Amino acid sequence: MNIIRKAFQILVILLMAALFIRGMMFIFDGVPSGLDINKTGFIAVLEINGVIASADDFIAKVKELSENTNLKGLILRVNSPGGLVTPSQEIYEYLKTLKVPLYASMGSTAASGGYMVCLSAKKIFAMPSSITGSIGVIMEIPNYKLLMDKIGITYKTIKSGEFKDTGNANREMTEEEYEYLRGIVMDMYAQFVQAVSDSRNIPYEEAEAIANGKIYTGKSALELGLVDSMGNWDDALEALKTELGDPLIKHVEIQYGVEKWWEKLLLQLPPSLRGDDMPEPGFYFMMEF
Repeated sequence: MNIIRKAFQILVILLMAALFIRGMMFIFDGVPSGLDINKTGFIAVLEINGVIASADDFIAKVKELSENTNLKGLILRVNSPGGLVTPSQEIYEYLKTLKVPLYASMGSTAASGGYMVCLSAKKIFAMPSSITGSIGVIMEIPNYKLLMDKIGITYKTIKSGEFKDTGNANREMTEEEYEYLRGIVMDMYAQFVQAVSDSRNIPYEEAEAIANGKIYTGKSALELGLVDSMGNWDDALEALKTELGDPLIKHVEIQYGVEKWWEKLLLQLPPSLRGDDMPEPGFYFMMEF
């Protein structure tokens, strides 16, 4: 038993050391030694990882970068299954206003809201096995009525209008409420399809046919016109350097939204251990299986 306990302790120590080293690399990497972005032209590289629940930190960082006249281009590295409708749309709309060329590189997943963010890019790169698409809107509302009936709990709702408590999980949804919410979902869906049509230069009817909620591999997405090229983020970087006509320009990996070192280290943990993988109620551009 002592040997097993010792081995377990050593394993825990090694794991913590690995997390610490990776966290330190996360903190201090990015800016090449001797590069002053306030004096030298550079390409900024920003990541969007996980569920898109807020746009504030990301947009604030991009605004800060855009004020630097030495910023020559931006690469977006996206690895996200999507997220809330409004933050995804906010990022997409803001990135379209940039004056420098923007390229997007898909990781293992850039679907739904993750794909909408990519639509702001001049060129989208994906690996053949990247998962993208899932163009659509979803809203899920639980119903606890049967459970409440079993344990004898009832609710009395006082409301100012017929639809004020639409989505109340303690009773069955009426047909009118369903159609009301579906109308909102379809409105948001039409906005997504229009973004695909506009950004990818695809007729709306063709974009709508693709936007049926299906996921696509990067290879299939290329055939459908949803991405521009096969390749990883290094390929996107080299392509952007070529467009800029400066093969020696440096790139800087930009971090945002986290200031304390221990918060940065925490980001190295899986979402389930951080406790931030629980979705909020609302309308989602979100991939579902």
